[in-house]
Formats: sequence, C-alpha cells, structure tokens
Amino acid sequence: MLPTIVSRCQIIKISSSSETTDEELFLEFLNKDAVERLLEMENLKGREEALMFLENLIFGLHRLLVSNKSDHQKIAEYLKKVQETFMRIKANGNVFLQLTNLTLSLD
Repeated sequence: MLPTIVSRCQIIKISSSSETTDEELFLEFLNKDAVERLLEMENLKGREEALMFLENLIFGLHRLLVSNKSDHQKIAEYLKKVQETFMRIKANGNVFLQLTNLTLSLD
C-alpha cells in the first residue's frame, strides 16, 4: 500500500518571500497596462501554472483587501474577477482565452 500512496504524492514548492514584497508585486502587476499584463500572462505555461499564478494572486489580493493601505473597492473588484477566472480555468475553460479576458477586464 505504501508505494501506492507515494505514487500519488506531489511536491509543492512554496516561495519564502515576505508579504510586503508579494503585495508590491501584485500592485505592480495590477498597475501595468493591458499589453504588459498580456505579455506577462503569455509566460505562463499550461493550466497548472496558470492556476498557481491565479491562486497566488487571489491570496495576495486578499491580503491587500484586509490591509489599510489600499483602495478596498478596486481590490475587491479585482479579487472577484480573478476568482471567476480561476474557477473557469479549473472547470476546463480555455486557459489562454480566460487569461486574456481577465487581463482586459482589469482596466
């Protein structure tokens, strides 16, 4: 039974960067224009990488939302759009089309 369990395990790498740096990266990404965001999204290779990026963005947006340093209404709108995109990709939506839609809707 042990080999069966081991064969189904997956290694998940978690970065050790600080929250402040993450928040700054998320704000920097959101403040880019649509073309710059599209170019950054093109670097994502496949569904799993896109889901990981979106999940990290959701966590970062949530941290920004609960902080007192941001425009809460704008961050909440971004969070909703990113969560919708995450769910659509997870439900087997076309990754490229969903990321393009998200990028264009953030303006």
